[in-house]
Amino acid sequence: MPRIARACAIGLVALAGCGGGAWIVKKPVAEQCSSAGLQKCEDLTDGLVQYVEGDKAGAEPKLRAAAKANSPEKIRAFTDALKPITSVLGSEQQASIDGIIAILAGDGAEPAAQPEPKALARAPESAVETAAAATEAHRPDLVRTGMAKPATDPRATACETGPLGGDESRCRRVRAIVGPFTVTNLYASGGCPDEVFAFAGRAENPHWFIGALPNAPINVNGSFAVEDGEALFVGVRATGKDPPKADSKCTIVWSGVRLE
Repeated sequence: MPRIARACAIGLVALAGCGGGAWIVKKPVAEQCSSAGLQKCEDLTDGLVQYVEGDKAGAEPKLRAAAKANSPEKIRAFTDALKPITSVLGSEQQASIDGIIAILAGDGAEPAAQPEPKALARAPESAVETAAAATEAHRPDLVRTGMAKPATDPRATACETGPLGGDESRCRRVRAIVGPFTVTNLYASGGCPDEVFAFAGRAENPHWFIGALPNAPINVNGSFAVEDGEALFVGVRATGKDPPKADSKCTIVWSGVRLE
C-alpha cells in the first residue's frame, strides 16, 4: 500500500489532516440533527461536509434549504452543539464552521429579490386627492372622508357663542364625525365669500380651531386629534349682516382615520 494511503488509514485525527477528511463528522452531525428533530437533515449534513471541504457554492443552497425548513429555535439548538461535534477537524476547517452557522442563522442568506419596479404614481391633481394619498397607508376600513356645505346642509345648526361669537344667524356649522378620530386633511378650495372653519370639541372652548378668511383656501395636512366623545365640526360664518351664502366654493372636505 502506498505510504500516503497507509498514513490516511491510521486514525480519525490523521484523516482530518489528510485533506478532504470532513466526512468523519458526517455521522455525528447527522445524529445530532436527527435528535434535535430537524427536517432536511440529509441536506444539512451534506451541505456542512461540502462547505468544510471548500465547496461553498454547492453547500450553501443545501444549508439554506435546511434552515428554511426548520424553526429558528431548532436551528439555534443545533448550531450550539455544532462546534463541539466538529472539534476533531483541523483548525482551518473548524474556522469554516462559523460561516455555516451564519448561513443557518440567516446572516449569510442571499439578498432578497428586488421587487419589480412600479409605475411612478401620478401627482395628485387636487387637495382632495392629496388627502387620499396621505391616508393610503392606513387600513381602508378605518379611513373616513366627508364633505359638507354648511350654509345649506340640512344637518347644520346655528353656531354657539364663543370664539365664533356674534349673530348666530350668520354662522352655521355641521357635525362631521365623533371621536376618537385623527383628522389628516382639511380642504376648502378658496373663493368662498364667507369665512370657513373647522374645530374639535365645544365651540366655547374648542380643542383646536382652523379657519380661513373670505376667499382664502384651506389645505391643511397633519394629525389633528378628535378625542373620544368629542365632535369634529365644519362651518361657515358670514362677515356681513346677511346669512352665509349658498356657494359651492364654501364646501369643506375632511379626511382622517377612525381610531380603534
